[in-house]
Amino acid sequence: MELFDKTRTGSGFWSLTDQAIVSLGNFLTNILLARELAPKEYGTYAILLGVLLVIYGTHGAIVTYPLLLLGSSESQDGVRSLTVFSMWLTSGIGLVFGAGLIIGCRAFARPSLGPWVAAAIFFWIAQESVRRGLMADMRFRGAIWGDAISYLGQAAVIYLLAHIGRLSIESAFGAIAATSLIATVVQSAQLGIRSLRLREARSFLGRFWNLGRWMALSNFTGIFSVQFFPWALAWLQGASMAGAFQALSNVVGVTNPIFISVANLIIPASGRARSERGPKAAFHEAVRYGAQGAFFVLPYLILVLIWPHQVLSILYGRHSDYANLTTALRIFSAAQFVYYVAVVLATLLNALGHTRTTFYVLVVSALVTIGLGIPFVIWKGLLGAVVTMSLGILVRAVLLWFAAQRQILEFQVDRVESQEIAQSLP
Repeated sequence: MELFDKTRTGSGFWSLTDQAIVSLGNFLTNILLARELAPKEYGTYAILLGVLLVIYGTHGAIVTYPLLLLGSSESQDGVRSLTVFSMWLTSGIGLVFGAGLIIGCRAFARPSLGPWVAAAIFFWIAQESVRRGLMADMRFRGAIWGDAISYLGQAAVIYLLAHIGRLSIESAFGAIAATSLIATVVQSAQLGIRSLRLREARSFLGRFWNLGRWMALSNFTGIFSVQFFPWALAWLQGASMAGAFQALSNVVGVTNPIFISVANLIIPASGRARSERGPKAAFHEAVRYGAQGAFFVLPYLILVLIWPHQVLSILYGRHSDYANLTTALRIFSAAQFVYYVAVVLATLLNALGHTRTTFYVLVVSALVTIGLGIPFVIWKGLLGAVVTMSLGILVRAVLLWFAAQRQILEFQVDRVESQEIAQSLP
């Protein structure tokens, strides 16, 4: 029996609505925790969240990216089989990393945190697998139910915990685990998953690995180059500085749903344009959708640039420790727009099939970031971290621009040479 919506639809409206729900839930969760937890405690949460994001990105490349790609051409039964395999793979990843998190929390004298953090990542990536199964089956509208339970639900539970005075890092991760578990059950029922028996596991494993290995390296490098800063700040300046960095990230992160939606539009449009008219047409498609997204991203970031104190005061309170981080927020906002340009260019290269090139660019920008990051953090603390991150993003955008231009020029040269050879033949 399938629950709630049974309609298969690829509507961009439902896809965007679902992404908005996910992003809104994450945003509200982070804002509530930043307002309610002490700076040092919120910094500890930010450090652990960074670790979970690295695990989430690795899982996304190895599991959900191949699931979406392979499932898009499968029947409903085929999608169900792929999702069952994804759940097995996810369980292995969750158990390995969960055990590591428990050990890590014990090593850092917070043993009570370990089981809650491990449960949060296990059920988070489990729910991510089944929601992507629904998306592979083009059921974006159906995915909304479980995603609302998971992401808006966790924000609601955290609000209630704060209201009754029971909010802590442990209970926050417990809320994430509980709502993700409920959403996993709901979305598994929607897909019609009744058991986790599978015969094609060996075949699927090779296909998933071949598709996801370069994406895994790219995701890990990209996420690590950002999460490096709260970790470095916590190590060199104290956990409260990691919390301040996360507080700034929350503000500019409002634009992330646009980033994701634009990337989801560019990949099929640019891929189709390349096959029909070549890389230059693919580039024009990426620019077209990128410009549409910039129409929404740019006004918000300009508002933050002009009135950073007012924005911080509205989100965190006038007397918050984060309300006076205006200079750092201005730099962060400018870097966010450059990052948007980099995302558009990286998505274009991925649509052209050059995932390895994207990975190499990410490695270079990460090396710049890490090489300059530690001395800048020691010298200027939070401001040094934001400046270094911005430099790394700028390097990434410039290199991606030249890489995209090179692909277009090489295609044009090859086409001219092939035409000359054809004309010279008798």
